Amino acid sequence: RPGTRYVRLTLVGGPPHARVGVSEFEVLNYLRDDLVLGADLSWVDDYQDRQYWVDPLAADPGAGPHLLDVVKDRGMQYSRLRIFNEPRNESTGEPTPVPRQGPDRSLQSARWIKQRNMGLGIDFHYADSWADPSKQPKPRRWAELEFNDLTRSVYDYTAGYLRRLTAQGTVPDKVAVGNEIIGVWDADPKLRASA
Repeated sequence: RPGTRYVRLTLVGGPPHARVGVSEFEVLNYLRDDLVLGADLSWVDDYQDRQYWVDPLAADPGAGPHLLDVVKDRGMQYSRLRIFNEPRNESTGEPTPVPRQGPDRSLQSARWIKQRNMGLGIDFHYADSWADPSKQPKPRRWAELEFNDLTRSVYDYTAGYLRRLTAQGTVPDKVAVGNEIIGVWDADPKLRASA
């Protein structure tokens, strides 16, 4: 594609002299003008007090002091924030000492993003830690709710948080309701077979 400098595919692991096959290989060229460059930058919440510079030892250190200044300087246009209901340690289930990537702290991250005129995406995990195709745990506060109450809680939580973002002037550009959700149809072969 136009603008591509080089492509390198590195395979690691496997026994010596093993045959390796690649079933699919796709190049996404981030140098193209018709693509928006973005990333999940939820972890900026973890480093609220650190300073970053493009060239910290130079007389003019370049973009900074915030990490978002540096990524914007490098072409980043969009940032996604994942939102955990009540951040907990994924292994122990205990509340994290600092509720990183929780609703309250993420409000500040949203302000930083919008102050830099970057696009803002919100990714509701509807969980207290990472949710993905292999695990979709309910938040502890919702674990025992019946379906109607759970539906109302999801709605109230989502609408309430979006109101908070709007009230502080950080209306999101995109919202994902759930993270990496696989439809029941796709996930359960028995349902497909019975259709």
